[in-house]
Amino acid sequence: MGIVTPESTSPHGKRPRGPQPTSRDPRRPWAPSPFTRLARAHAASVSGDALFAIGLGTVFPLSVVSIQNAVARPQVGTATGAMNFFRALMASFSVAVFTAILLAVLGRNISIGVEQHAGAKHAISAVDMVSAFRYVFATAGLMLASAAVLFGIMEERPLAGPAKIPAAEPAE
Repeated sequence: MGIVTPESTSPHGKRPRGPQPTSRDPRRPWAPSPFTRLARAHAASVSGDALFAIGLGTVFPLSVVSIQNAVARPQVGTATGAMNFFRALMASFSVAVFTAILLAVLGRNISIGVEQHAGAKHAISAVDMVSAFRYVFATAGLMLASAAVLFGIMEERPLAGPAKIPAAEPAE
């Protein structure tokens, strides 16, 4: 009863009297409410996070098993530790490269943090940020593509089974 639709307006363009919806734009009562838009954005974000987690969740164990299978049994712990070290090192290097790309695209005359006063607008426009992050995402895509190529050309080896335990000789 309180929701106004385009069909419920009078021929003169005036809205009927009565309660108006408070969460919607009175000029466009048929448009989704802000809560609906927020719920859709949240659902899209959760879907994207789930897809990312499924992809990442299959890569980590596969890389660990591949490295452990490529070395002799006594060096499995060393190889796993080295893999974790270089994974963390590459993550730090990637963050540094992405930040350098972002700052190079944005230019030298940007104000960050302390230079801004309380309540002041950011000096970087949204259009500039979108443009800068396109380069960051393009670089990330190139890094992912190169990782996929390297993963594809990796030598395939049969999995090493459990350690062979010599059969005990029967006692006499």
